[in-house]
Amino acid sequence: MFGMAGAVGLLTAGCIFDVRSKKIPFIVLGAGGIWSVAGLIIKAVETGISQMLLFAISAILPGVVLLVLSFLTEKKIGYGDGIILTILGCMEGARMAFLVFCIGLFLQSLLAVGLLIVKKADKQSCIPFVPFLLAGRMALFVL
Repeated sequence: MFGMAGAVGLLTAGCIFDVRSKKIPFIVLGAGGIWSVAGLIIKAVETGISQMLLFAISAILPGVVLLVLSFLTEKKIGYGDGIILTILGCMEGARMAFLVFCIGLFLQSLLAVGLLIVKKADKQSCIPFVPFLLAGRMALFVL
């Protein structure tokens, strides 16, 4: 429950800033990072340090992959998106982060295709990604 509350808070705050300015402030990322570290400490107390380290290493992989893609695409994918996904992974685990990422990517592509069809966007248009991560997380509440 601790991770879920932090994830929804992080994604909601990140969504607001991503839509308004296409940038996620350090204060939001920092607060999410502190929340995820607190969750990892709680996990270490519950399961032991070795289990927590294994969890943490696997949990950051989806976000790290997105950060690498951001670097390779010369920031066409924002670093903030990768950092948020990394923090989300630490809060809720690799499986949840991967599911949220896949659902968010699917929803964003639906919007992008729709915008291309009605000629409201072209292939150079920027669409914030964090709102789709939030929508993906909310969809997983229902499922």
